[in-house]
Formats: sequence, C-alpha cells, structure tokens
Amino acid sequence: IAHFAAALVVFGLLIWDPSGAFKKLSYAVEDSYQVNSPIPMPEPKTPVWFVEIDEKSLDVYGQWPWPRTDLAEALIGLYERGATAVALDIIQAEPDRTSPSLLADKLGDQTQVLANDYGYLDWDEFFADVLAQTPTVLALAAVEGMQGQYASKSAWAHIGDRPSLFDHQGTAGPLLIFSERASGIGHVSISPDDDGLVRQIPLMLQAHGELFLALGPELLRVAVDANTSVTKADINGLNTIKVGAYEIPVNPAGELRLAYSALDSVRRIGLADALAPDGPDLSQSLILLGPSALGLKDFHDTPVSLSTPGPLFHVAALEQILSGTYL
Repeated sequence: IAHFAAALVVFGLLIWDPSGAFKKLSYAVEDSYQVNSPIPMPEPKTPVWFVEIDEKSLDVYGQWPWPRTDLAEALIGLYERGATAVALDIIQAEPDRTSPSLLADKLGDQTQVLANDYGYLDWDEFFADVLAQTPTVLALAAVEGMQGQYASKSAWAHIGDRPSLFDHQGTAGPLLIFSERASGIGHVSISPDDDGLVRQIPLMLQAHGELFLALGPELLRVAVDANTSVTKADINGLNTIKVGAYEIPVNPAGELRLAYSALDSVRRIGLADALAPDGPDLSQSLILLGPSALGLKDFHDTPVSLSTPGPLFHVAALEQILSGTYL
C-alpha cells in the first residue's frame, strides 16, 4: 500500500507540475546518474568519424562558405581514403554564386580556362555529379516559414500504428538537383529540453507528411543499403526504429536518449588533417562532415558540456546505435 501511495504521489507530481519543478528535479537526477557513473562506450566494429570544418580547415581552404567545387573535391578525397559513406551536416539550399559559368556571357570563349580539374564550369553541376556517383547523405532541417518540400529517400513500414509526430510545414534542405541525386536525406534538427540543454536526439522527423531519419541513422541506412526503415509501436506509442539489422529503442516521440559519454568517445579530426598526405586510414568508415569552427555558429549545450558542435550529436547517436549502447 505504501509503494502504491508513493507511486500515486509521483504520478500526481508528473501530471500536476505547473512550475516545472518536478521535471527539473527529474532532469537533475537523470543527469547525476550519467555524471557519476558514465556509461562505457564500446568501440563499434564500424569506425565512425566526425570530420570537422574547424578553424584550421578554414585557414587551409578559405573563408566559409566554400565554393561547391571545393566541397565536392573534399568528398572525393574522403572516398579515395576508403570511406564507405559520407553525410554532410551542411544545408545546400542555395545555388553557388562563384561558378565560372555565371561569367560566360562576359568572358565568352575565355571562360573555359576557369574550369576545375575535372573540366566543370558549373560548380553545382559538378557537386551533383559527385553525389550521383557516391553514397552521400545530405541534410535537411525543420524551419517554419520555409517553403521547401522533400521526398524521403527511405521507404517506410510500420508494425502497429504509424508514428504520430508533429508535422512540420517548413523545411530548409538541398537544391532539387542535389536532393534527386543524393543517396539519402537526413534531418539535423535538435530539440533541447525546457532548460535549453540537449538530452535526446530525435531520430525521426515528419515534414509535409514525409518521414525522415536523422542524419546519423540515415547515413547508416545508406551504408548498409537498406531501402526500408521500420517503426514498431503499441498502444503506448512508438517503441523502436529499425534500420537494416539495427533495432533502436526510442521514446514515443522517436527520440534516442543521449549517452553523454558518447560525445567524448567520437573519433574527431579536422578536414585539412583528414585529407593531408599523412592523414588517417578511413577504410570502411562512416563519416559525418560538418562545422565545428566557432564562427559557423552550430552549437548546443548539454548537462556536461557547453558549446557542443551540432554534428557531434548525430555522430554520437550513430555510435550508440552501432555499439548497441542505450539508456
């Protein structure tokens, strides 16, 4: 009877908590477990790298945004070093304004001297052709007010009810020429808790009725060549998302609880160092390329770290999935 009464009190606090005090206490308790007893992160059999657009890379390759021909050549370099698949945590929403093809009317026949090493004058066309020939995943974000609509690259099957998620009516994502040729499109939206701290990663997002995996599991889907993603739900809501052979436990909102130790276990290297002649062996690796330089302003706070680069959350989630490490 005492236990039942205590349970009723806790349940009542969860339901009637107008100030959010009990929720904050819950956050504090959950965070303390991870701080005092960090979850061991076994090294996944498949290497995962966060290749960073860091300050050194900006010094080497120039001011951001880079011409898309440079980004395409960076992709080629990563694949030449053995990468299995690469995801770009960069929204490719606008045409490249530095393409020599835009100067064709002024330069006439002289324009060809500005072609890149592959003979392209249009950097967007070059980037699109690289996408068409590689297993590359592009990024999409929910941005209310934007007009973009995209089709998911994954087919979906649902065991039980279809997930009931908020349907975003605005997204920012890649140009059509890119989305059509990319192997995958994953979302990069991150949802902090009420106190502004990130504790979970939404592994699914719905926009205009389409379901999208987050960038990490979408990279995994492309790498294992899985055409269909599977959700499993019961009367209480969503339970798991299956990508290839990986069945991922999630909450009813499709979120994966973040293991803070995963943020520290990720392999990290700057793009300039990754592509250097003495760079690491990237054979059979899954790579997420994204910004970490302070000036690029993609940062979030967690209960254990401030100013964590946004792409790092998606890499950490992928590490948890590959190693089967869940809270």
